[in-house]
Amino acid sequence: MNKETIKKHSVTRVTIILFAAIAVVAGVVIIFFQPTGRVWVSLARAIPYPALLMNYSYVRYSEYADFSNLAYSQDGDQSAFESGIGKRERILNMLIRKEALEQLAKKLGVRVEKNEIESAIALLVESAGSKKDYEQQIYDRLGLDSKQFARYVIQQDILMEKAGQAVSNDAVIQEEKRKIASDIYKRLAEGEDFSALASELSEDPSGAYGGDLGFVSKNTVNSAWADSIFSLSKGQISSVVETDDAYVIFAVDEIVETEAVSQAHVRMILIKKRGLNDVMQEYIKNSRIIKFLRIQKGK
Repeated sequence: MNKETIKKHSVTRVTIILFAAIAVVAGVVIIFFQPTGRVWVSLARAIPYPALLMNYSYVRYSEYADFSNLAYSQDGDQSAFESGIGKRERILNMLIRKEALEQLAKKLGVRVEKNEIESAIALLVESAGSKKDYEQQIYDRLGLDSKQFARYVIQQDILMEKAGQAVSNDAVIQEEKRKIASDIYKRLAEGEDFSALASELSEDPSGAYGGDLGFVSKNTVNSAWADSIFSLSKGQISSVVETDDAYVIFAVDEIVETEAVSQAHVRMILIKKRGLNDVMQEYIKNSRIIKFLRIQKGK
């Protein structure tokens, strides 16, 4: 090996060592101080420093930097975060919820299609007046560019809506709530008092009044309720009615027919389904989470 080759190899090794040293130093700065300036964010995009690990899936520090703008924008008083710890904890919690939502959605077989995002953007552009105005508005309000907004806001909103519907329809997730409603129906069939059970078990505010909803008509309640209520005769109790967010049992005490409208005096027992937030909180609680960023008050 000649001297020139040795020299080239030496330069290469020195360059590699130098870049490695820069990466290590930058990593230490990121872990302890969480800078969000453009240079640091660009560096974090080039070198995927982890902000946290959740169930063996890691979230990059560059996402932490992007979410710092959202943490400010979602609270009217920025001073709550300027000292450091409040803001940083909030950003990490936002990232954890985002990651939990995405992991849950994957388990539920839910995904957001590209055309769904494009349709949502088209509506926002139309509302803003032009694409340029739309991009300026999201930057002024959130400090995000259009790609970041699509990823962190639009996509997440659509995913949350679809995951929420999937949770509502998932038989395994709702099994406990469905059983509670079924057991109540059995107790009613065995002769227990409807109002007493409503007062004891209903999760609707009407439970405080024995489940009494007063008189309702078809156009004052949602269609799922109306179909069940107005299929009953006076004195009858419905079976368990499943809606998007609850299991419901109705009792019709009186029916008043007029030329203009039909009304029924109704009592109700309502058991809420498990919602997405409830499922996400449980998922997060049972997840293995490692935070790589060191939270220091006042830093």
